[in-house]
Amino acid sequence: MRYIITESQEESLINRYFETYIDSGCVTIKRTTNYIIIDVQSPGYFAEHGFGSNEPVKLKNILRKNDFVSLGVGEYAKKIN
Repeated sequence: MRYIITESQEESLINRYFETYIDSGCVTIKRTTNYIIIDVQSPGYFAEHGFGSNEPVKLKNILRKNDFVSLGVGEYAKKIN
């Protein structure tokens, strides 16, 4: 089964959950022609930048609930159209 996310859904998800962490580098967002890839750093990295060490777990759960697929070691991807 394939899940496709629209560009407006993508922006809404990023603005709602991930925007706070982007400037610190705790979360990076990459876009290709067909995919959005969100990389969530380690709990230690979050703690070093003033966030709770449980934040990455929460963010990864949000990604899984929104049908992102794990690429390994904190990277999650989803097809966009």
